[in-house]
Amino acid sequence: MQASEVEILETHRPGEPLPPTTLSAIKLAVVLPVYNHCKSVGSVIADIAETLADYPLIIVDDGSTDATPSAIAAAIQAADGKMRISVHTHARNQGKGAALQTGFLLARNSGCSHALTMDADGQHNLCDARRLADFARLFPADLIIGDRQIDRHPVPANSRRGRDISRFWLWLQTGEDIPDPQCGLRIYPLPPTAHTRCVAKRFDFETEILARLAWNGCRIRSVPIDCIYFPPGKRVSHFRPCIDTLRGARVNAMLTTLRVLSIPPGKRRRTVKPADISLWKYLSNYRQWRRILNLDGCKPIESSLIAATVGLGIFIGFAPFYGFQTVTAIYMGRRLHLNLPLLILATQVSAPPLTIFTVLVSLMAGNLLLHLQFPALGWSGIGHESVWHLMGNFTADLIVGGLVCGLIAGTAALLLTRLALSQWFKRTAARQVGPAADSVTPQ
Repeated sequence: MQASEVEILETHRPGEPLPPTTLSAIKLAVVLPVYNHCKSVGSVIADIAETLADYPLIIVDDGSTDATPSAIAAAIQAADGKMRISVHTHARNQGKGAALQTGFLLARNSGCSHALTMDADGQHNLCDARRLADFARLFPADLIIGDRQIDRHPVPANSRRGRDISRFWLWLQTGEDIPDPQCGLRIYPLPPTAHTRCVAKRFDFETEILARLAWNGCRIRSVPIDCIYFPPGKRVSHFRPCIDTLRGARVNAMLTTLRVLSIPPGKRRRTVKPADISLWKYLSNYRQWRRILNLDGCKPIESSLIAATVGLGIFIGFAPFYGFQTVTAIYMGRRLHLNLPLLILATQVSAPPLTIFTVLVSLMAGNLLLHLQFPALGWSGIGHESVWHLMGNFTADLIVGGLVCGLIAGTAALLLTRLALSQWFKRTAARQVGPAADSVTPQ
């Protein structure tokens, strides 16, 4: 993102004129998926008719079983021709993703180039919707998504945790840091969205579409918006924590697997090269290593990425990729947008002379799992030659044992690294706040 674009995103406010030389003509439709929102949909439609009256409104009733159809009809009648409103009803509930896809199809068939989506529970500020529409004119080829700035507001812990998890997986899959990937206030460019096929049909659709659009070259831009949270029991939510979390995990596993298998196109990333400095001085400098390993200014999302890198590196070191650990690490690091120097460093748990240890531990674990006994071996005088002999005679044991030991060791390393970095981050933040607080003298 260019400096001018960053300045526009940070300083522009609703109602202010945008740079006239960068504006593009777009045709926008508001897509509102609805399911059993009889208490809130009327006021949402009224607000849309008041604030976004110059855009057509497409309501997709996803098989509501309560009084939602009556509430929609009453709200349309109250709007009294202020805006063009159309309603499409699913015979049965198919999920939010299916409702959005129906809305996209209707919007595209009506000649629209973009679709503004929002939730029907009244959580979104319509002034923010207008602001996103302004930026869609500024960047018509990009997907515009709201950033609720959760870290700056007192929000439920589950919302912050879910945001961080989605942000972590999208980084692995796309290499892009999207501050709030769970925000439903978005503007989709319809041409690339129409050509993007998704498997998910419910809440997980909004995660999958972000990754697939990024793979297809669509840029994703975040715009700060207000964070609106209702008191407990006031918000209408159909999110089922167990089954919808499992659906999200399934989609993330699928997207990450596709990324590893090189099915989506790769994306080039800029690398930082040392300027006019010898290799030894560069690699022996502690500050350089802190920067290489991304340990400066470490934040929670970065801590998770570092921990995942260490865990994956140790898994690769134990796994039966003997002779190809470094090549595997380079491939996985580039595909999953991980810190490559740190990943290669973590795989060195299998470097000589540690190779003897990892092979023997894997062999014993594999023999125990497959044959329910430890192998009868003479452990004296074991060297690299005998290690390779064992690898030839106990191939199945080494494969099974290496994968199991790698999974256990990698998971343990991930959790311990995440815990250590979390504590370090808290202490670093406390040290930064402490001097500032001490410097304030009472009047």
